[in-house]
Amino acid sequence: MKTISAFILFFLLSAACIAQSGSPNVYSGAISNPAGKPVAGADVQLTISGQTLHAESGIDGSFAISTALNGPATVEARAAGFALLRQSMVPSHPARLTLTFATEEQRIVVTASRTPLELDQSANAVQTLSSRALQRTPALAFGDKVRQVTGLDFFRRSSTLVANPTSQGVSLRGLGSTAASRTLVLANGIPISDPFGGWVYWDQVPALAIRDVEVVSGGISSLYGSGAIGGVINILERQPNTTAYAIDTGYAQENTPHVSAMATRVLGPWSGMAAADLLRTDGYIVVAPDARGPIDTPANVHYENGEAYLRRVFAERAIAYLDGNVLNEARNNGTPLQKNATRFWRYSTGIDWTTERAGMFTVRLFGSQEQYRQSFSSVPAARTSEFLTRLQHVSTQQLGASGQWTKALPAHVQLVAGADADDVRATDYELPILHGSQNGLSDTSARQRDVGEYAEAIWQPTRWTLTASLRGDDFLNLDAEQYLQT
Repeated sequence: MKTISAFILFFLLSAACIAQSGSPNVYSGAISNPAGKPVAGADVQLTISGQTLHAESGIDGSFAISTALNGPATVEARAAGFALLRQSMVPSHPARLTLTFATEEQRIVVTASRTPLELDQSANAVQTLSSRALQRTPALAFGDKVRQVTGLDFFRRSSTLVANPTSQGVSLRGLGSTAASRTLVLANGIPISDPFGGWVYWDQVPALAIRDVEVVSGGISSLYGSGAIGGVINILERQPNTTAYAIDTGYAQENTPHVSAMATRVLGPWSGMAAADLLRTDGYIVVAPDARGPIDTPANVHYENGEAYLRRVFAERAIAYLDGNVLNEARNNGTPLQKNATRFWRYSTGIDWTTERAGMFTVRLFGSQEQYRQSFSSVPAARTSEFLTRLQHVSTQQLGASGQWTKALPAHVQLVAGADADDVRATDYELPILHGSQNGLSDTSARQRDVGEYAEAIWQPTRWTLTASLRGDDFLNLDAEQYLQT
């Protein structure tokens, strides 16, 4: 009887050991700042046996990653405003990670290679404008604040508060800052340039929602296409990692009031942000005093923008979001008859998820709707009179998508591959004016489609970063129609 009981006990203990050996290993810990307070929303990357896993710290700063892998691992913790922290850890022994505040040299670069890299590890020439640098700049308009970047040019030297939007193309490396531009402008990785003319509405992103601006000078066309021959500008927006509220208001010369407001909220796995700006100015006359005439009036702008952002975290391995942005803008362009107005809607959604063995996947869907109106006139050299010559109305619709796969391999190698597509439809309706009366019409519509695929390999041995990338693009113009009446 004792023999049977001993056998049963041995069997149960063996079964328990087998069950325990097959159970997942848990790598857990808590992240705090130098004052000992928890850091929520920090990105946690765990590398074990050549595999990379991701998680995000909760409201209390804690994180946990379950995996079938076992053994010592390297954990990296990143959070906005803090330096990268890297240390080793083992399963079932919670780690306490204390982040230190970042210096400018420790900032993370996202646009350089479509993957996060530290500034000193990027193979590209990168300049960053932190939120503190943007706040210290005396300019009101965001477009005027980014002018402090060396090598960045606009088509016109006038402030973006008084310049026609079609003249606000941007260029890097002296490639010509025309409206068509040769620099790609992104907000959180989503293109925000005008789909029809290529110029940039710099006032479309609420000021308090902007965290940092990364400017990559140099050809990035192997990853982003021909629109990035001169470089890439990525506006990084704040993430709703805590519940907070902010408002910024002021008043400047030329009757220029402005108000910016932002609110973020976190409720368990849900978080969101709402932000808005309102600015108006009487502006000023852009023509030199010795060349002015009776028809010269102040150029100015009145605009309102707003953005709503919603995010959901799933099991600490996937994040989905929904984002919407609107801009309403009206401008006087320096004479009584020259005016333009814009209504621009932009929206995007996406998901990021990480698997234990296959790597990290990112999917984005985005689009925009735009209504643009402008009037043109003829002004004699003496600038004593003005004649209306043309009325223009442009309607534009854009749909796009992108997908990316990232995989970390042993020996400090990282692979990136993806594809993106962009479909733009536009209608340009123009009314020529002669002697104050309509003189015919021009109605032109067309569609353009661009599909691209890219791949990149990054090798980062000690003190070196070597990259190799390749991209292929397919452009197609279709459904072009034109109706002319004389």
